[in-house]
Amino acid sequence: MPRLFALVEERDDQSDFPILAWELQFGDHAWVVGYDGTMGGSFSSAERACWLFAHMGTAIRIGWYPRPGNHHPHRPRRRLVR
Repeated sequence: MPRLFALVEERDDQSDFPILAWELQFGDHAWVVGYDGTMGGSFSSAERACWLFAHMGTAIRIGWYPRPGNHHPHRPRRRLVR
């Protein structure tokens, strides 16, 4: 199952991280789509895409989207049947 992530620009104020591209990481490659949909491409990995985008002169990092089921850790709810 592919994993969704974004390439985001790091800023000093850390109030907001602008998204440069959305990506899907597959087992053997990552597919990149620019935030505005005008560019896309295939990379060998998420890290390689991050490395290439960092050459634009900005600090870039990978922001992984949580896998389904892992983003709300809580105890199972009990179901009351009357």
